[in-house]
Amino acid sequence: MCGIFAYMGHEPLSILEVLKVLQILELEQERLSESSPLGGDGAGIAFLDKRSEFRLEKVGKANISPVFDLRLLLGKAALSSCLVLGHVRQASPEFEKTIEHKECAQPYKPLCPYNFNLVSAHNGVIQNYLDLKDKLNTSHSFESQKSQENNRL
Repeated sequence: MCGIFAYMGHEPLSILEVLKVLQILELEQERLSESSPLGGDGAGIAFLDKRSEFRLEKVGKANISPVFDLRLLLGKAALSSCLVLGHVRQASPEFEKTIEHKECAQPYKPLCPYNFNLVSAHNGVIQNYLDLKDKLNTSHSFESQKSQENNRL
Protein backbone atom coordinates (compact mmCIF):
# COMPACT_ATOMS: atom_id res chain seq x y z
CA MET A 1 0.00 0.00 0.00
CA CYS A 2 1.12 3.56 -0.67
CA GLY A 3 1.39 6.33 1.89
CA ILE A 4 0.20 9.90 1.33
CA PHE A 5 0.95 13.05 3.32
CA ALA A 6 -0.56 16.48 2.68
CA TYR A 7 -0.18 19.82 4.42
CA MET A 8 -1.92 23.13 3.81
CA GLY A 9 -1.51 25.81 6.44
CA HIS A 10 -0.69 29.41 7.22
CA GLU A 11 2.73 28.60 8.71
CA PRO A 12 5.41 27.09 6.43
CA LEU A 13 6.33 23.51 7.21
CA SER A 14 9.94 22.37 6.81
CA ILE A 15 10.38 20.02 3.86
CA LEU A 16 12.86 18.08 6.02
CA GLU A 17 10.00 17.43 8.47
CA VAL A 18 7.81 16.26 5.59
CA LEU A 19 10.57 13.88 4.49
CA LYS A 20 10.71 12.48 8.05
CA VAL A 21 6.98 11.71 7.85
CA LEU A 22 7.44 10.08 4.44
CA GLN A 23 10.31 8.01 5.88
CA ILE A 24 7.98 6.78 8.64
CA LEU A 25 5.32 5.91 6.05
CA GLU A 26 7.93 4.14 3.93
CA LEU A 27 8.92 1.87 6.79
CA GLU A 28 5.54 1.43 8.51
CA GLN A 29 4.66 -2.02 7.19
CA GLU A 30 8.01 -3.42 8.21
CA ARG A 31 6.92 -2.69 11.76
CA LEU A 32 3.61 -4.46 11.04
CA SER A 33 5.48 -7.60 9.87
CA GLU A 34 4.30 -7.18 6.28
CA SER A 35 6.36 -8.73 3.51
CA SER A 36 7.40 -5.36 2.09
CA PRO A 37 7.59 -1.77 3.29
CA LEU A 38 4.68 0.56 2.82
CA GLY A 39 6.38 2.71 0.24
CA GLY A 40 9.73 1.24 -0.72
CA ASP A 41 9.14 1.45 -4.49
CA GLY A 42 9.35 5.21 -5.02
CA ALA A 43 8.72 8.59 -3.44
CA GLY A 44 7.72 12.05 -4.51
CA ILE A 45 6.93 15.50 -3.20
CA ALA A 46 5.17 18.52 -4.68
CA PHE A 47 5.22 21.93 -2.99
CA LEU A 48 5.27 25.67 -3.49
CA ASP A 49 8.63 27.17 -2.57
CA LYS A 50 9.23 30.54 -0.89
CA ARG A 51 8.93 32.32 -4.25
CA SER A 52 5.57 30.56 -4.84
CA GLU A 53 7.17 28.51 -7.60
CA PHE A 54 5.91 24.97 -8.04
CA ARG A 55 8.40 22.16 -7.34
CA LEU A 56 7.90 18.48 -8.08
CA GLU A 57 10.61 15.93 -7.34
CA LYS A 58 10.27 12.16 -7.65
CA VAL A 59 12.49 9.09 -7.43
CA GLY A 60 11.95 5.44 -8.28
CA LYS A 61 13.13 2.34 -6.42
CA ALA A 62 16.35 2.89 -4.50
CA ASN A 63 19.00 0.63 -2.98
CA ILE A 64 18.58 2.14 0.48
CA SER A 65 15.40 4.21 0.57
CA PRO A 66 13.47 6.28 -2.00
CA VAL A 67 12.88 8.97 0.63
CA PHE A 68 16.63 9.11 1.33
CA ASP A 69 17.27 9.58 -2.41
CA LEU A 70 14.56 12.24 -2.50
CA ARG A 71 16.33 14.07 0.34
CA LEU A 72 19.59 13.98 -1.64
CA LEU A 73 17.80 15.26 -4.74
CA LEU A 74 16.35 18.23 -2.85
CA GLY A 75 19.77 19.19 -1.52
CA LYS A 76 20.70 20.99 1.67
CA ALA A 77 18.67 24.16 1.10
CA ALA A 78 16.36 25.11 3.97
CA LEU A 79 13.11 24.49 2.12
CA SER A 80 9.66 25.03 3.59
CA SER A 81 6.15 25.43 2.24
CA CYS A 82 2.56 26.16 3.23
CA LEU A 83 1.32 23.70 0.59
CA VAL A 84 2.83 20.20 0.33
CA LEU A 85 1.80 16.82 -1.10
CA GLY A 86 4.08 13.84 -0.48
CA HIS A 87 3.77 10.20 -1.48
CA VAL A 88 5.61 6.92 -0.98
CA ARG A 89 4.86 4.05 -3.34
CA GLN A 90 4.46 0.33 -3.01
CA ALA A 91 3.81 -1.05 -6.46
CA SER A 92 1.08 -3.61 -7.02
CA PRO A 93 2.43 -6.93 -8.35
CA GLU A 94 1.34 -6.14 -11.92
CA PHE A 95 3.35 -2.90 -11.84
CA GLU A 96 6.61 -4.16 -10.31
CA LYS A 97 8.44 -3.62 -13.62
CA THR A 98 7.81 0.13 -13.29
CA ILE A 99 9.45 0.68 -9.89
CA GLU A 100 12.80 1.86 -11.30
CA HIS A 101 11.11 4.71 -13.20
CA LYS A 102 10.60 7.95 -11.32
CA GLU A 103 7.74 8.82 -13.70
CA CYS A 104 5.69 6.08 -12.04
CA ALA A 105 6.12 7.63 -8.60
CA GLN A 106 3.58 10.15 -7.37
CA PRO A 107 2.45 12.90 -7.02
CA TYR A 108 1.40 13.26 -10.64
CA LYS A 109 1.20 16.62 -12.38
CA PRO A 110 -0.62 16.83 -15.70
CA LEU A 111 0.34 19.46 -18.24
CA CYS A 112 -2.26 22.16 -17.79
CA PRO A 113 -2.77 25.32 -19.87
CA TYR A 114 -2.26 28.87 -18.58
CA ASN A 115 0.38 27.88 -15.97
CA PHE A 116 -2.33 26.15 -13.95
CA ASN A 117 -0.83 23.66 -11.49
CA LEU A 118 -2.71 20.53 -10.54
CA VAL A 119 -1.21 17.63 -8.59
CA SER A 120 -2.71 14.39 -7.41
CA ALA A 121 -1.78 11.30 -5.46
CA HIS A 122 -3.85 8.18 -4.99
CA ASN A 123 -3.69 5.00 -3.00
CA GLY A 124 -4.38 1.75 -4.77
CA VAL A 125 -4.90 0.64 -8.35
CA ILE A 126 -7.26 2.59 -10.58
CA GLN A 127 -8.91 -0.36 -12.28
CA ASN A 128 -10.86 1.71 -14.80
CA TYR A 129 -7.98 3.95 -15.92
CA LEU A 130 -8.50 3.03 -19.60
CA ASP A 131 -12.18 4.02 -19.40
CA LEU A 132 -11.20 7.29 -17.74
CA LYS A 133 -8.52 7.92 -20.35
CA ASP A 134 -11.03 7.32 -23.16
CA LYS A 135 -13.27 10.02 -21.68
CA LEU A 136 -10.58 12.72 -21.87
CA ASN A 137 -11.35 15.30 -24.59
CA THR A 138 -7.82 15.24 -26.02
CA SER A 139 -5.16 12.62 -26.45
CA HIS A 140 -3.32 12.17 -23.19
CA SER A 141 -0.24 10.21 -22.27
CA PHE A 142 0.15 9.23 -18.63
CA GLU A 143 3.63 9.68 -17.13
CA SER A 144 3.65 6.03 -16.06
CA GLN A 145 2.65 4.97 -19.55
CA LYS A 146 5.67 6.78 -21.02
CA SER A 147 8.09 4.79 -18.88
CA GLN A 148 6.45 1.51 -19.90
CA GLU A 149 6.72 2.50 -23.57
CA ASN A 150 10.40 3.37 -23.08
CA ASN A 151 10.91 -0.07 -21.49
CA ARG A 152 9.73 -1.74 -24.71
CA LEU A 153 12.13 0.24 -26.98
